Amino acid sequence: MKILIASTPATGHLNPLLAIGHILIAEGHQVVGLSGNVLRERIEGIGAEFRPLPEGADLDLLDFASAVPELKNIPPGPEWLRVAIERVFVDTIPAQHKGLQQVLRDFPADVIIGDDMFFGVLPMLLGPRSKRPAIVLCGTSILHWRREDRAPLFAGLPPATTQAQLEEYAAIAQEHDRVINQPVARRLNRSLKDLGVGPFVDDSVRFRRRTCRCLYAVDGSEFRVSPQHPALGAFRRRPSDHSESSSAPVLGA
Repeated sequence: MKILIASTPATGHLNPLLAIGHILIAEGHQVVGLSGNVLRERIEGIGAEFRPLPEGADLDLLDFASAVPELKNIPPGPEWLRVAIERVFVDTIPAQHKGLQQVLRDFPADVIIGDDMFFGVLPMLLGPRSKRPAIVLCGTSILHWRREDRAPLFAGLPPATTQAQLEEYAAIAQEHDRVINQPVARRLNRSLKDLGVGPFVDDSVRFRRRTCRCLYAVDGSEFRVSPQHPALGAFRRRPSDHSESSSAPVLGA
């Protein structure tokens, strides 16, 4: 099969995809990697062919201050997070989408595997299914799912243990939604509209596609998710890579 790996040009987003790409190449599949020029050697290092993202998405996130210089003048907090999300993940959508189309013209991939913050696939997911290959998004960070105490993600808040904390977190979440989520959603949908698709509804059920996350527990704790987000466990290596048995699902099962 022909596999196109598409990654935000950041090491933490790319590394899990490289592991998947390494397995696929070892199984005889042809793999092309689409990301920033700064990560060319990492992609070519697993034996994949490298393709650079077009200007506008070819960021050097190893030097974050240079990639998003306006953040230098914004103190840490919700406004900083909003600008970072918009510049790195939303404003890059048109160029990411252009890069995907350019690669697919001469490399008709059977599957695109991307990190789950590579939003350049959204125009394809929101468009006709017949005009795109299969798309698999790999979670490379925490599960972006509502906390039971309703605290917003990325706020660094410990689990609520009292009713007073629950009420406090509800107020924080409301402000987080006003300052970050709503402006980002508006900007995202403007970008998608310019590409002739959308709007994107941030709801896993109404988005019409079943999402499967590969989760594994590092501390044995229970993490409850909805039926639309079944926990599969870690991907198992090929039998030749290790001697111990495993009940985790094999990649591609």
